[in-house]
Amino acid sequence: MRTFALSMLVLALAGGWARTEEDVDPEPQTGGLSQLRGKWVVSRMIFSGKDGKTSAGSYTFEGNKVTVQSGKLTYTATVKIDTRKKPATLELIRDELKSTRTMPFKVENGELFLAIPAFKGGDGNPKAEDFSGESRPVMVLTREKK
Repeated sequence: MRTFALSMLVLALAGGWARTEEDVDPEPQTGGLSQLRGKWVVSRMIFSGKDGKTSAGSYTFEGNKVTVQSGKLTYTATVKIDTRKKPATLELIRDELKSTRTMPFKVENGELFLAIPAFKGGDGNPKAEDFSGESRPVMVLTREKK
């Protein structure tokens, strides 16, 4: 019996060592980056509380990176999420431009809502919890079907 228990322990430890770094999720499954993993396609914009069409674009999340494609512009940024804030915020850090863009976001009914930050000269502090499009444009994305 003792040999059996020791054998099981060795097998369990060996199984743990066999995991690769790709198997380890950088964020817990309860939220964060893991809920965004994959490609999201822009489906609509909300302006002044009304749905409107928008040009094609996408956000592809892989690990702690996001590739943003909008028209002819494509860039990759490091992404950080702060789920302690209400609503949670998505921070895109572009090293080549030394710039950071922070957007409140939520995932609801299979859609990713990104509240677009105000430009200089605009109201820099609209209601953060507002995803209605009244205080600032909101981009709505849906997960790409494989």
